[in-house]
Amino acid sequence: MQKYFIFFLSFFLLTGCDFFEKKTTVTLFHYKNDIQNNLGLYIETFEKLNPKIKIETEYIPYVDPYFLMGRFEKKNAPDIVMLQPYNVLNEFASKGYLVDLSKEKWTDRIFPQALRSVTYNDRSYAFPFSLEGYGVFYNTSMFDDINETNPVTFSEVRKISDILTGKKITPFASAFKDSWTLGYFFNMVYSSTLDNDDDKIQNFIDKMNQGNGSFSNDKLDDMFKAIDFYKKYSGDSALNMGFNDALNSFLKKRSAMMVQNISFFSQIKSQNPDFDTGFMAFPFSENQEQARVYAGVETVFAVSTLSSKQKIKSAKKFLEYMTSDAGVTNAVEIMRIIPTVKNVNVGNLGRPYKDLYGYFSSGKTTMEAYRLWNVDAFEYSKQLMQDYYNGKIDKEMFLRLLDEKWKSSVKK
Repeated sequence: MQKYFIFFLSFFLLTGCDFFEKKTTVTLFHYKNDIQNNLGLYIETFEKLNPKIKIETEYIPYVDPYFLMGRFEKKNAPDIVMLQPYNVLNEFASKGYLVDLSKEKWTDRIFPQALRSVTYNDRSYAFPFSLEGYGVFYNTSMFDDINETNPVTFSEVRKISDILTGKKITPFASAFKDSWTLGYFFNMVYSSTLDNDDDKIQNFIDKMNQGNGSFSNDKLDDMFKAIDFYKKYSGDSALNMGFNDALNSFLKKRSAMMVQNISFFSQIKSQNPDFDTGFMAFPFSENQEQARVYAGVETVFAVSTLSSKQKIKSAKKFLEYMTSDAGVTNAVEIMRIIPTVKNVNVGNLGRPYKDLYGYFSSGKTTMEAYRLWNVDAFEYSKQLMQDYYNGKIDKEMFLRLLDEKWKSSVKK
């Protein structure tokens, strides 16, 4: 009898209390269409290693954050929730709905730029799931033909544009008819007037939200020089071109570059799998150190404070897996995401994704300021860029109207 007792005691000590734990079901909510088909396969790799945890997914595409907020208010929240970084996450964290993950060991493996997007009051409240970035797609073979490499200064991109124009090639495939493309470009070029420095950008946003800031600064002449350059080298038809027109121009090699989000790569590959393209920063100044990709985190996963202790423990275990070597490798291979974890091989995702990951690895990124801008002001900047390019307003009116829009919005 004593032998059996010693045997079971030893077994208990070796296996721990996991042997006696009931299976825990954790709900995971997401809205990301491009991982919907493969997320289940990824979760299976986790469940095989953790048979006591079951992950059930709930998917609603392009969900409004306030719909999710309503579920938290009604105490009907998922255990793991996908959110947008910065403003959206901050609002949930400020209400006490998100578990503080600052002491989780995996935070040391995340790019500092990515971790900033989930930080509220100096605490980390989510796992940054996937990277994204705005920059310039360029046709690598066309660059090779003119014996040019990636430009890292404004003079260099102008030189390349002049060479391409001389060869009857439009440097930039641009869709000025679609205002949304212009809003992101303006956000990028305005950040360059703040030296692409995250702290300076944050300080500008804070002052604007306090009602005592302004878009005016001593580098606006350089900014409008870049804005005018972009219009000139996008060709005469850019004002009448929509996104699909610009995409077609780029794929047909009538244009050599296109300013877009990194997600644009999937559309390129779907139409021409063999198309050779890279991804680079748009250099707005003569300072090479400021040639930074406008980048950040697309989505994050947070854990609800409304969940039971066991569910929170299991949810944390899933996030820990997502940052482990096996978890990150599987995420890249199965879901085709650009991970926020450092020192990962992403070569099989394609050159643009590898290029973006390289910018993060070398610390050459600038925060996606639009995620922190006043929403009304950001949307208005799209219209103002169109009006400026169409000659309806000058640069002084552009900045005055944008200042007024931000100030009136924060007073609401």
